[in-house]
Amino acid sequence: MLRSPRALRMSVRHVTPPTSSTTPKSKFRAWLANRMEHIDDVHYQNHRVSRHSFQTLLVGTKTGRIGAALTVSCSLVLALTLVWHMLPACDGCEYDNTLGASAWLAWGVFFDPGTQTNLTPDDCSIWHKTAAAVFSVAGYIFNVALIGVIVEWIRAAVVRFKRTHNTIIANHHVVVLGWTDKTLFLLEELAQMLHDSRKDEAGVVERLVRGAGGSGEIVVLGEAAQEDMMTEIRMAFPTWKERWPRVSVECLQGKPYEVDGFTR
Repeated sequence: MLRSPRALRMSVRHVTPPTSSTTPKSKFRAWLANRMEHIDDVHYQNHRVSRHSFQTLLVGTKTGRIGAALTVSCSLVLALTLVWHMLPACDGCEYDNTLGASAWLAWGVFFDPGTQTNLTPDDCSIWHKTAAAVFSVAGYIFNVALIGVIVEWIRAAVVRFKRTHNTIIANHHVVVLGWTDKTLFLLEELAQMLHDSRKDEAGVVERLVRGAGGSGEIVVLGEAAQEDMMTEIRMAFPTWKERWPRVSVECLQGKPYEVDGFTR
């Protein structure tokens, strides 16, 4: 009796024993694919994403600080404008209670604390003087804080420019690479060598380290801060100029194993 091809395939499928060629790696892939099929898509839609909180956005970012400063300043100016506009008209004051005059007075009191001195004490009511005094103090505090922030930005920019563009112009000098616990001893030996090189009759050392016989110069290139290296040198050798008057030392912060540090 002849069987159909489909019956033969079905019989082979049921008779063929399972092989052991399935590797653990393929099993893991099959398990992972099975798990991924059952994951709810809503979980992906509602998963949490890292983002700023209101506090970190407000005080931790430059955009947040600028926005907070603008919000505070506009709120105070608007508040004084509305307060002065709602107060009764002051006959002896230079500013009436119209909306335009109130806004101009609020701007002056907030950003120029001396504006309230134009209000004479005899012609203004206690409410006018209280409003001007309170918002004048608030404006003074805001301006001081704003100036402090601007000064901090300028200081950071100056420090960044100094670190980026600080350059030492030197010729026929000695370069000390790295700053370690033995650098101070090396500087002492180099300074003494440069100082005594004037006594060298052959002038070999002098020509090597001082060219045509000018004063010796030592440049230290280390990863420590420039101020810290100079401070340690001054503390270790307080009489440097008396001991080695013709030898100078300069420090520069940089990486001694990078070529860019030598071009500075």
